[in-house]
Amino acid sequence: MFKNLNDLRTNAVIENSKLPQKEWSWTNATVKIKKYSENRIEIETENDGDGFLVLTDTFYPSWNTTVDNKETKIYLTDYNFRGIIVPKGKHKIIFYNNLF
Repeated sequence: MFKNLNDLRTNAVIENSKLPQKEWSWTNATVKIKKYSENRIEIETENDGDGFLVLTDTFYPSWNTTVDNKETKIYLTDYNFRGIIVPKGKHKIIFYNNLF
């Protein structure tokens, strides 16, 4: 259960989407932004268990993402941001915009 619903470092509101059916127990992770431009963001993560990464850039339908070169669903998170499920382990995540 949530310890502190006002702590946005540990809680996220995922809107109008159903996560895959399973019990989730999220973990904290190490996250490094390796490249950031207007149409591409490259991130490296390492976590001990499944996690949910919230990128506090505006959600927009033309954005896509991959985790280790596999397409991954972006969830509208916290009313305006992008969120993705990140599996346990080390990963390279790329957010990219299809419009450009």
